[in-house]
Amino acid sequence: MAGLFLLSRRLFRELLLCSTCTPTYAIRAFITTTISATRSSFDIESFVHPTLTANEHQRGTRLGIDSWADTNCAGKHAFVEEFVVDKFVTAGGFSASLGTIPDLPIANVLYAYDTDDGKTYIIECNNSIYLGDRMDDSLMNPIQAEESDVRVDTRPKRYYSDPHAQTITFPCGTVIPVEYDGALLFISIRRPTADEIHVCPRLIMSAKFPWDPSIPGGNFSQPRSVFSTSSSILDSVQDDPVGSSLMSLHLLSAVQSTAVLHPHEDTFKSLQAMNLYKSKESISPEELARLLKIGLKTAQRTLQATTSKFIRTTGALSRRFKTEKAQLRYKQLSRIFGKFYCDYLKVNATSIHGLGFYKFLPCENETSETTGRTLRYFLHVIGLPYSLHSDNHGNFKDGLFKRLMRKFGIYQTFTEPHSP
Repeated sequence: MAGLFLLSRRLFRELLLCSTCTPTYAIRAFITTTISATRSSFDIESFVHPTLTANEHQRGTRLGIDSWADTNCAGKHAFVEEFVVDKFVTAGGFSASLGTIPDLPIANVLYAYDTDDGKTYIIECNNSIYLGDRMDDSLMNPIQAEESDVRVDTRPKRYYSDPHAQTITFPCGTVIPVEYDGALLFISIRRPTADEIHVCPRLIMSAKFPWDPSIPGGNFSQPRSVFSTSSSILDSVQDDPVGSSLMSLHLLSAVQSTAVLHPHEDTFKSLQAMNLYKSKESISPEELARLLKIGLKTAQRTLQATTSKFIRTTGALSRRFKTEKAQLRYKQLSRIFGKFYCDYLKVNATSIHGLGFYKFLPCENETSETTGRTLRYFLHVIGLPYSLHSDNHGNFKDGLFKRLMRKFGIYQTFTEPHSP
């Protein structure tokens, strides 16, 4: 594997003038050709962070924004949260006399960023080339951040009045201002403490899905389409199945069709465009951790496990109850049909003609449950009476019979006790 790192002019001049130099290089740009699995002499198990002095802890360092660094580079101020197993790169200088830096591991690192109002954020830069004490400052690739939906606007405010100029905007809405040192773009960072890592909210500068600068074919100047992105991501995820759960971040798209009047002809031509969009219902790990009172790692795993893999969400759902409007389901027996009365009759002799009543509905016994089932049958077969008059027996005042009367809105009246 071959790689290339570029040194600043000042450092290159020092290398030419001095016969000896320290192995600490202020690398301005870092270009890698491949990132793949290999055997390495780098011992992850015995890794220890480079020691920082009290002054270095307080002063911090810079996270440079450099598009010539096609992959994030982490210096000695970075806190390594985890290494990407079996992935290393070898970097070589622009001159053969400078030699190479072999076995540089890929790591997911953290930085602490302090705002002007005293709030501290943890910036998570995943898939970074870890140089450790070989480099004082750190570098971030803006394209790698853009692929993670982080908007990096490097336009100087000196030339642009746009409020988004010279800012970094994260998907959660957090905006970080960018500083200039001459023509060099950076944000001030430092190594976070153990308490800050567990307590402070996180901002993901670059995601954990596999990063390879050659994935989109190197043509970042063309509008991104769902076909090219999806195919390239699928190719890269074959080596890392865990990253496949994050592919949905790149595959949400919509096709828009627009009718355009041809300037020289009285005809309309249909134009179709493939636009990427992100679901408005998305939530950041920080927001989920705050809402559910869980750790940030648990929130990140929860979001990864609940990704809507290529399925369009419907937004907020509400339960739809079936209608209980009786007038839509049963025949209405209005007042023109007269008054309706009900009673329970115990007959010892069988009636031949059945005179004296309009409808007779037999019951097994005198309980409210049986009387209620009989009433339900009457409602289904005959219809809903406006009112129903009965005596004060318990089978008409309690249980299922009473619940049905209330459910269907039947006005119920009772005979006064001991009246004729």
